[in-house]
Amino acid sequence: MSRLPITVIIPTRNCRDELIEHLKMMQPVFDKAAQVIGVDGSSNDGTAEVLREFIAARSNAKFLSLPPGLYEGWNAAVAEADQPWVYFSTIGDWTTHAGLDRLLRKAEECLADVVVSTPRMVQ
Repeated sequence: MSRLPITVIIPTRNCRDELIEHLKMMQPVFDKAAQVIGVDGSSNDGTAEVLREFIAARSNAKFLSLPPGLYEGWNAAVAEADQPWVYFSTIGDWTTHAGLDRLLRKAEECLADVVVSTPRMVQ
């Protein structure tokens, strides 16, 4: 299977129920990414266990557990990334495999360092 040269980072803290839904929605993206890193900031609601179980079932993934802190968790995960591109898959924000592929192609075409997609709000 050809994988996209992207590390997908899933930062979490106390979002167990939302994480379960997020993992279902993002499954096609996780399957196509070269690397997935789940990082939990000391959850106490079962989030870390759900994320750890998801990561354990994947050959392209790793789990990090850190003290609370949004940027500390993100930075620790970026330091572990082994791909040229990083996509932050925050809980509730999702894309499709095709959407991620378009972002990657546009980034490479423009020789960009950072690509930010325009959010579409769903209510």
